[in-house]
Amino acid sequence: MAASNTVASRLAVLVVLTPFLVALWFAAPYVLPMWRWQHMDLEALAKTSGTPLATLEQRYQVVFRHSERGPNDPLSWQLLEMKPEWKDGEEDKLAVRATIVSDRSGEPISAMSLGSGSYKDRYFKAEAWRLPPGAFGFNKHRPVIVFDHQTLEKLGISPAMSWEDTVGSQHSPKWPNDDDAVEDGYVHPEAP
Repeated sequence: MAASNTVASRLAVLVVLTPFLVALWFAAPYVLPMWRWQHMDLEALAKTSGTPLATLEQRYQVVFRHSERGPNDPLSWQLLEMKPEWKDGEEDKLAVRATIVSDRSGEPISAMSLGSGSYKDRYFKAEAWRLPPGAFGFNKHRPVIVFDHQTLEKLGISPAMSWEDTVGSQHSPKWPNDDDAVEDGYVHPEAP
């Protein structure tokens, strides 16, 4: 009889814990860098891309903004600043279109975080890794920026306004961008 109670109690614990563990698995990317742990194998990437491992492991302080070229733009983010500078200032005062994703989900910042879409909601800063174009299956023509979600911060109104004044809006840019220099597969719906 005691063995029967033990089996029943273990079965009851299993029935109760299973839904909890399933829910925990799906909730984990909201608080833990699950995508980075599961997919971001920098040693393998160093071997396949020919990029030194030390370069891939380097963390940068980055500032980036949401700047869609048109509807359904898969690369709607522009990298504005990296510290330390990328390749001795090669991208100084250049808005570089990039794949920018979270280390938690492997997805870009959600549309909900963009709020109204005005300049004050489009600028962010974070610590990030810069990976070569095509890393982990992302766009093969644009650099991949994986930001540490724990360090992600939306810029306040004053810094966002300062960046908007410096870089210009997407409709009247002051800095050049690399949209025309790099063909990344995006075709504006109104293009001939």
